[in-house]
Amino acid sequence: MAEHETWLTLSDAVKVEAELLGRAAAAAVDRYCKITGEPADYMPERIMQIYMFDRLGDDHPMVPEMTVRRLWHRHNLTNMGSRLRPAPRELRSIADKRIDLVMLDRK
Repeated sequence: MAEHETWLTLSDAVKVEAELLGRAAAAAVDRYCKITGEPADYMPERIMQIYMFDRLGDDHPMVPEMTVRRLWHRHNLTNMGSRLRPAPRELRSIADKRIDLVMLDRK
């Protein structure tokens, strides 16, 4: 690797993922409007989730609809092995909240 080349930083990687998600979201809205003839404001949230999961799921690990509790548990299993830690106090009050779509690390 040449001296002037650099590795992607975390912020660069996040920008790349954000751009990917933005393009997919715009394509989902465009597709919905073309099929239904309705304005974008009428599109149900579920359509976005399904479109993103279908279009990006082969290349990006993701899970549709996950509770905060399940996400914390998965994080523990992935990063802590058998040393499961209880959820931080900040997460306990929202443990049963659902997240529409979770993109996962490629681990």
